[in-house]
Amino acid sequence: RIKAAETKSFGVRSELDVFKKCESLGFDVKPNCNSTADLWVNGYIVDVKSAKKSFHPGLVSKYYHFAIKSPQLKICDFFICHITSKNTFYVIPKGKIHRRKPLLNGKGASIYIRDETVKSGKNLYSENDNYKPFKEAWNLLKRN
Repeated sequence: RIKAAETKSFGVRSELDVFKKCESLGFDVKPNCNSTADLWVNGYIVDVKSAKKSFHPGLVSKYYHFAIKSPQLKICDFFICHITSKNTFYVIPKGKIHRRKPLLNGKGASIYIRDETVKSGKNLYSENDNYKPFKEAWNLLKRN
């Protein structure tokens, strides 16, 4: 397992990568001093999540897991999930997070993104991935 200190620095690197990417796209990006969210991007409250390895949760598929705490779910407009091993970003609006269970007892939610490199028979698992449309969808952060 990854130690807590490594996980923290790992997440900070992802935040920096997202910050630089947003700057390169000409977005108005600022760090957020609030511990609940990481950045302001074009006026949106954004939290950055990161994962390095996919895992096999007892199902056939492998997934990257991103945990969202209840306060983050309440205040953030977008979640940017960074798969660091592939340097791939998913820009997911809060309203598009698929929850299997309703929000109970103040618990948050999880985002599971299928590992595109794992195959099942002839088909890539990612064909049915709910989050595939949000892969590198930086345009969602633009303001009119």
